[in-house]
Amino acid sequence: MPRLSRRGFIAGGAAASVALVIGASSSKADVVDKITLHRWLRIDTSGGITLLSNTSEIGQGTGTGLAQLVAEELDVDPQLIKLEMAPILPEFFNPGTNSYAVFGSRGLRGQFDAMRKVGAAARTMLVEAAAARWAVAPETCRTSGGKVHDSSGRALSYGDLVEDAARRQPPVDPVVKPRSEWSVIGKPAPRLDLPAKVDGSAVYGIDASRPGLLVATIIQCPVQRGRLKSVETAPALAVSGVREVVQLADAVAVVATGYWAAKKGAEALSPAWDLEGVPQKSSDSLISEMQKASANGKAYVAQGADGEAEAAAVKADFAVATRVHMASYHVPFLAHATLEPMNATAEVKGGRAELWLPTQTQSATRNAVARALSIAPENVTINTLLSGGGYGRRLEYDFAIQAALIAREVGSPVKLIWSREEDMTHGFYRPAATATLAAALNADGRPTAFTFRSAGPSPLADTRPGTFPPPAFDVSFLSTIATSPYALGRKLMTWAKVETGARAGFWRSVGASQNVFFLESFIDELAQLAGEDPVGYRRSLLADRPRELAVLDAVAREGDWGQPLRPGQGRGVALVSMSETVCAQVVQIEVGEDGHIDVQRVVCALDCGTVVNPNAVRAQAEGGIVWGLAGAFNAISLKDGVVEQSNFDSYPLPMLGQMPKIEVHLIGSSTIVGGAGEETVPPVAPALANAIFAAMGKRVSQLPLTASGYSL
Repeated sequence: MPRLSRRGFIAGGAAASVALVIGASSSKADVVDKITLHRWLRIDTSGGITLLSNTSEIGQGTGTGLAQLVAEELDVDPQLIKLEMAPILPEFFNPGTNSYAVFGSRGLRGQFDAMRKVGAAARTMLVEAAAARWAVAPETCRTSGGKVHDSSGRALSYGDLVEDAARRQPPVDPVVKPRSEWSVIGKPAPRLDLPAKVDGSAVYGIDASRPGLLVATIIQCPVQRGRLKSVETAPALAVSGVREVVQLADAVAVVATGYWAAKKGAEALSPAWDLEGVPQKSSDSLISEMQKASANGKAYVAQGADGEAEAAAVKADFAVATRVHMASYHVPFLAHATLEPMNATAEVKGGRAELWLPTQTQSATRNAVARALSIAPENVTINTLLSGGGYGRRLEYDFAIQAALIAREVGSPVKLIWSREEDMTHGFYRPAATATLAAALNADGRPTAFTFRSAGPSPLADTRPGTFPPPAFDVSFLSTIATSPYALGRKLMTWAKVETGARAGFWRSVGASQNVFFLESFIDELAQLAGEDPVGYRRSLLADRPRELAVLDAVAREGDWGQPLRPGQGRGVALVSMSETVCAQVVQIEVGEDGHIDVQRVVCALDCGTVVNPNAVRAQAEGGIVWGLAGAFNAISLKDGVVEQSNFDSYPLPMLGQMPKIEVHLIGSSTIVGGAGEETVPPVAPALANAIFAAMGKRVSQLPLTASGYSL
């Protein structure tokens, strides 16, 4: 992006198309330098508006929400705003993470205030420009429909004013509209990305094209972390269309004129692999290994706390408890199973690299490719294309590095496409985990102390090696446990790292997908011991949490909690509080004699604070529920280090006829802006397991549900 001075930028205002560029600057001094670098918003002389975004479109519709925030302040229809990806410069990084990436439901909630101020700054400058032209006070002017109006009825379009506005000093801290004046935020808005997806003009990563493009596919060591020992390349080179075979440290890539030829060439190879020192474990043995490890895990100690004193206090509470209840649970690895497999297109020449790919993490990908090619990060250009699903998998950059290395070796642009089998068997999986929970109970059956001992592989260590040196604590394993809204008394939480051989990563909802199953199953057991209704028991543990209580009451009411059911039917409930959002669900099922589960209804109450686009939030919630349902019946299992599932026949996603009726009830309780993309995933599995108990009288302590003889 050109580094123009403010004088040079304004001097260019006489050009045929002038852009008003507003940056989210924090001080007057910043404005001079950053007005040409923080190009969040452009308005050309025809009135066209372009908003830059650092949030990848992976199906969540965040871009439309960002456009609504700016449109609210500019008084325009959000459908008139065009979205573009911002350049990968520090000025566009997310302040909370210091990265150019989207994860953790941070898309809208991370930019809610900043984007409103961008729009407000532009509005202020346009109004001032109009007021100066009319020689009136800015306070007498107003904006609507992409125009500035004065009290006499005159009006000028933003396109007419943009040259004058670009010469004005942007306000340091522009005043945004109060909530009472909102007319766009909180209203349904059609997704800006949908028309192109419907008519087929949308360009996903797998659609990328370059002049002279070759296509590659890859065979990776069946055991993750294994190395390539040798390969005879002649069989692949004998396939028509195959141009080259590229050997990488842990894989073989076949490069051809098209994907089919590359795939046929890859199938002709028989690589030899080096597995020396590589774990080759099986899932059956991992469960017992994790259970043993969890008994001796490292304790989590809150900042400023005395860990030994806390542990002693918890031990004392257990010693005087009326009753102690303990239960152990286990969840398996899960795949991301994106419908678009991993892919990247790369061109490497002259000490520079350019990539076109679907990604959730542009800055980390750029830096990783630069390291792999031994070039400077500024010599790597990342072009973000649409993603056919992400769920956390595209936070990794293994496929981008492979594409760059292959392109460098071949000397031509190369599009790398993983086969479905490679994608399924070489993921960064949702960690398998085991947890033992215990509660010291008083005479009323309420916890006075609580322990949580978990074990599993570290996603931080596997996805960001070097940033997680042992023996540090992988806090993702305590997601939603350390911050649980329930009154559980004193807490002792531990975690033990277990090497499994499979790479662990971040899966939609991160550690909450495991921990909410553990905790909500356990809470249901405590309610049973107390002889109380599961919703009523939870209410007693949330007495000091009005926001969570309101959501729980709403889902119980809308989910017909307590209403009679016929034999074989059951309802289960679960709740999560994460990312400034509270979500509770009631799942209603019917269990057949053969163990078939008919999931009849999922009722979801969701309080994510301020809702920007209710249509998008409901779509996110529905998608999260589907995702949670898929996870409850699936598993990635290992046999001697090799993943056993390789396609959707062995890792099936819910079909249309298997889907329940889903009802989403949005509750706006505050001005907080919470997440909506991950928060509806975690309650599904525990609510489903609790419904099984209500229907059958049998507890489920291990996922997938197929391990207990149930099917969808």
